[in-house]
Amino acid sequence: MKVNTPCGTVWGHTGGLPGYSSEIYTDAGGHRSVAVLTSTNFGIKEKAAATANKTLVEAATCQMLGRSLPSRSPSE
Repeated sequence: MKVNTPCGTVWGHTGGLPGYSSEIYTDAGGHRSVAVLTSTNFGIKEKAAATANKTLVEAATCQMLGRSLPSRSPSE
């Protein structure tokens, strides 16, 4: 599945089973990949945890693509 991130397009998917969630992505050429596994209790439901997980995934995909994570405004 094609996913647009703040640092560019990646290919991959999300998933999980009871106890964890996963997001796995690769660059367009299939040369670099990143996987983020997060311990959960049937999904990330708390807003703060979901925000932290999103920030982590964005930082990981940006690092994979060799780019810096764009800065965010304090309201985001």
